[in-house]
Amino acid sequence: MLKSYTLVAVFWVVSMTLTIAQNYPVAAIADSLKQNAHSVVRLYEEIFTVAETGYALHKVHSVTTVLDSRGQNNATVSVFHDKHVKIIDMEAVVYDATGKQVKRMKRTDISDVDYVSDFSLFEDNKIKYADLKYSLYPYTVEVSYEVRTTNLMFYPSWFPERERNTSIEKSMFSVYSPKSNKLRFKLLSGMPEPKIVTIGNDSELYMWALANKKVTTLEAMSPSWATMGAGVITAPTVFEIEDRRGSMKTWKELGQFHYDLNKDRDVLPQNVVSEVLELTQNTNSTQQKIKKIYEYLQARTRYVSIQLGIGGWQTFEAQTVADKGYGDCKALSNYTKALLKVAGIEAFQALVDANEPDQFLDFPMSNFNHVILCVPQSKDSIWLECTSQTNSFGYLGDFTGDRHALLLTPAGGKLVRTASYKPTDNRQFRNIIIKIDETGNGMAVIKTQYSGLQQDNRSQVVELSPTDQKEWLYKRIKLPSFEINSFDYKQKKEKIPTLNENLDLTVRQVAAKSGNRMFINPNLMTTWSLILPPNLNRKNDLEWKMGFLDIDTVAVLIPTNFKVEYAPSSLKIETKFGTYEISTVVADDKVLYFRKMLMPKGVYSANQYAEVSDFFKKVTKADKSQIVFVKKE
Repeated sequence: MLKSYTLVAVFWVVSMTLTIAQNYPVAAIADSLKQNAHSVVRLYEEIFTVAETGYALHKVHSVTTVLDSRGQNNATVSVFHDKHVKIIDMEAVVYDATGKQVKRMKRTDISDVDYVSDFSLFEDNKIKYADLKYSLYPYTVEVSYEVRTTNLMFYPSWFPERERNTSIEKSMFSVYSPKSNKLRFKLLSGMPEPKIVTIGNDSELYMWALANKKVTTLEAMSPSWATMGAGVITAPTVFEIEDRRGSMKTWKELGQFHYDLNKDRDVLPQNVVSEVLELTQNTNSTQQKIKKIYEYLQARTRYVSIQLGIGGWQTFEAQTVADKGYGDCKALSNYTKALLKVAGIEAFQALVDANEPDQFLDFPMSNFNHVILCVPQSKDSIWLECTSQTNSFGYLGDFTGDRHALLLTPAGGKLVRTASYKPTDNRQFRNIIIKIDETGNGMAVIKTQYSGLQQDNRSQVVELSPTDQKEWLYKRIKLPSFEINSFDYKQKKEKIPTLNENLDLTVRQVAAKSGNRMFINPNLMTTWSLILPPNLNRKNDLEWKMGFLDIDTVAVLIPTNFKVEYAPSSLKIETKFGTYEISTVVADDKVLYFRKMLMPKGVYSANQYAEVSDFFKKVTKADKSQIVFVKKE
């Protein structure tokens, strides 16, 4: 093993010595790499060396030229550290356009700040941070650091094109792994197989490289991983943290590690046991028992994250939550699991990633950042978000809904799908009455019901004061000039929650006048604006991430002394990507306008890009249709 480490160390030192000597004049960058770029990666080297004794060395050396102000995010260095991650070395140098050194990072340039989330009470996470911005463009920043980690649940991922508007001269990624702990990796977006070098009898070195890569244009509606370009994700077969060993060869084994780490921590004090029994004694329905217990949890606890050492993965005991009245996602889901157990109801914790829409099903890895609770039922399981004091019972929303989670059971882990929401669950039903005077100003009474995911981004408004609610509305209503006369909200908490919004607006120049005619777009609030740019060489699939159903019914009262000269014709567009229809009916004193748009969630191949683009163009055009009134003679 010593020879293996020496070889890697020599490779690293030689590489560093050669690169530092170059000093990287900007004139050496090819013109093709400067095109559409705000920064250029001159060299990126990352080496992850895994030891059999429960630690790894992680080295990074990067050289980036900042071409203009929009590339300034590459002029900082930040290195994470905590109980398990120790910084061994950290250096940085700044060069001017000619390659002359103008600054070397000093200890006084480095800030060591606590990395505590807004929702956390305690964490042992910290970041060493330095700002290396220089006043004259272009300039080059060279950074190197090395850390020693004893948390071998997490291996690095490499996405050399992760930064937008950044081209690459050369980027390299290497992982040294003992044969006894086979490196597992997943290639994404065309990343080629690695070059593998056997070192001695017991180790292997995996190497990837990318060179002379121009700026990649971000393709609209690409799946999330595709937006980062070609890359590789790595993970161990077995791992160790604080003398606890586990395996992620399979989802079952990874789940078993987490289950064993958290089992037998669900003992409740007798007073809580008595309260739960009394709460549920006259309730025969299992679902109603679960609902009562969930509401009991919401009324008596709050979410506070405490992440210290192994506590990042091991829950507080249920007794602690009962005593303190707070806990993190693990602790609160474990506490709820214990409450349900008292009522004779079995539940399981589930690990989920609240950032990414889904896991790679064929690649077990520790890519979770949240814990929720699953209560299996004969038909549909009930999912509980135990950290929220306001969530509707059984509703996850887009935070953790419609993705795979790792269910932790006594028999090990099992990937299951969390609650998904159909387009008809995510509704926006809107009814508008518009009264226009002879000058084109109008009064609009608007009643809208949002449900499911469409109410997620608006549900927080209920918690605001009336003054803040009014300010919130002024920022979000997309009308050129209006005043809010009155408004109110009513929220209904169900498995698919709804939010009713009632508005009374004065809208100036809601109709445009020209001579003896008046023009108004009856689609006052729900116009489609997404237009896809031309792309004849589309590479990535297209993903529409949220299904929805919008229905607008608008009554435009005919202004006094005017009559209808033109009303939009009925139109219906049906495609696999969505359905759109509008129609108008002219009545005695009003024009009734109807609009419906149904969009399913879906992923479509790159060769369907033109069809999707055409559908969006047609919808955009139809949404601009106007009613024309003409003055009576």
